[in-house]
Amino acid sequence: MLDVTDQRLSLRLVLSRADSPWIMADIALERILPRLTLKRISLINPRSTTGKGALEWNNLHQPLKSVLASVFSSPALESATLRGLTISSLVDLLSLFSEAASLKALAISCVFFPTRWEEQDTWPDTRPWQPRLTSLDVSETSGGPLCSHFLKSRMDLSRVKSLAMAWIPSRGSIEWETDMVNVSNTIEHFQIYCPQTLNFMSVFTPTLRSIQIWADVIDRTLVDIFRLCPLDAYLLETITLDGILKPLSSPMTIESTLSRLPSLKKVELRVLDNSGYVGRESVFPEWSATVLPLLSSLESRGLLRLTELLWDSCMDYWP
Repeated sequence: MLDVTDQRLSLRLVLSRADSPWIMADIALERILPRLTLKRISLINPRSTTGKGALEWNNLHQPLKSVLASVFSSPALESATLRGLTISSLVDLLSLFSEAASLKALAISCVFFPTRWEEQDTWPDTRPWQPRLTSLDVSETSGGPLCSHFLKSRMDLSRVKSLAMAWIPSRGSIEWETDMVNVSNTIEHFQIYCPQTLNFMSVFTPTLRSIQIWADVIDRTLVDIFRLCPLDAYLLETITLDGILKPLSSPMTIESTLSRLPSLKKVELRVLDNSGYVGRESVFPEWSATVLPLLSSLESRGLLRLTELLWDSCMDYWP
C-alpha cells in the first residue's frame, strides 16, 4: 500500500524476489505514479549482485516502463537510486535522466549491460544532459568498469561536491590523473572503495573537506595520506579509513604533516573484526589498546577515533 500524504514525496521500490520481480506485473503503479510529483525515487533489487535476477528494463510492461521513464526525466526529480538493473547500454541508462533538470543526487550500483564494455559509447557531445549533479555515487562491484565510464562520459560533473566510487581494479583501472579532471575542482567529500591503485595526489584538492577509504592495509594507507598530502589541503576536516581488523605494524610518523592540515578535526579508523564473524569474542578492545600509542600524535590532539563495524551493517557503509 502506498500512502500519499504529500505529493512532493519519496518513493522506494524494492523488489521482493530477484527471480520474480513483482514490479513487472504491477499495474497499480502505472496508475499511481502519474499522479505524484516525486522528488526522490529508488528502484532497488537488493539480491542482484551478479546480473542474475536483475530487473530487465527492456522487458518491463510498456505502460509501466513509460511511467517510470517519465519519473526519471521529471523536472521535479532531485534524487534517484538504481540498483540491480539490466539495460541496453550506458548511454541508454544516462538517457533516462537526461531531461531531469533538477536532479542533484544520483546513485548507481549493480547495473548490467549486454553490450561489451569496449563497445560502449560515451555520452554524445551534441546531446544535452540537463542534470547538474552535486552528488554522484557509482558502484561497479558486480558490473564491470562502470566508474571509469562515468568519469569519461562527457556529462557535466563540474558541480559534483560529493563523489563515491567503488570499483574492482581487475575489471579496469581508473586513470585518476585524467578521469578525475571533470570533478577535481569541486569535490568536498570523497568516498572510495578498493583503492589499490589510488593516486592520492589526484584526490587531494583545495576544496576537499572529507575523505573516506576502504583500505586493505590501514596503517600504510594512513601514512600515504599524510605523506602525500599537499600544502593546499587546508580545508580537510575528516579522514575515515575502513578495513578489516589487522595489527598495525609500527609507530607512524605523521607529526610533521599535521601542520599542513590546520582544519583537521577527526581521523577515524573503522574496522571489521573477523573474530565475531567466526563465533569468537571480539578482539577490538585489545586492538584499540595497541593502536593508541602507535598514533600518539593524533591521540594527544584529540583527533583519533576508533570504531568497530558490525558485519551485518557493513553494507550500509559500502556497496
